[in-house]
Amino acid sequence: MFDGLLQAVVQGILLGGYYAIVAAGLSLLFGVVRFINLAHGDLTVLGAMLVLFMVEALGIPTLPAIIIMLPIMAALGWLMQQFLFERALKGGILLPILTTIGLGAALQNGMFGLFGSNTRSLGAHIGSLSWSSWFLPGGIILGKLPVIIFVTAVVVLGVLHRPRTRKRQSYAAWMRGGCTGRQRRLPWRWPPLVAYFWRGARRSRPIPARRS
Repeated sequence: MFDGLLQAVVQGILLGGYYAIVAAGLSLLFGVVRFINLAHGDLTVLGAMLVLFMVEALGIPTLPAIIIMLPIMAALGWLMQQFLFERALKGGILLPILTTIGLGAALQNGMFGLFGSNTRSLGAHIGSLSWSSWFLPGGIILGKLPVIIFVTAVVVLGVLHRPRTRKRQSYAAWMRGGCTGRQRRLPWRWPPLVAYFWRGARRSRPIPARRS
């Protein structure tokens, strides 16, 4: 019984790595534009379906298909920000959320129409990685793919967290007038970049309601 419980805990931790990667993108988006993109999961599934389409229909290997998918989804995100979310933000804080709800519904129905509703997987295209495991003492089984995803999640969260920590420290030193020459050359001190994010933060910050 204890072995089964330990196995369930280990598998739950590894599964958390997958959700952590997805949540990192949602958290990063909320930190920049200050609204919750409820279509984030649908966009994640869209990226996976694009990879599956390139692998099955175009015959592209899995890893190159993933590399090709990343700039495609980045361009799609930029287009949505410029022509959809920026305009929705002008209507208040609730309108962007309602916009993402409609976007999610459109993506779901569009993917159902294009790819069908059957469960699909890249497992058949990545060889033994989809099922191979490590067997540890105590009856614990670690799948290689979940371990790779978990390690990737730790690396991604570490990479995203470190610049934010150093940014706060450098900004605090700059405000005190004691930043070093190296801190003056940091990329986030570049005036056009600071102005861009400052304008975006001012546009997306909710305006408190007046009390009567």
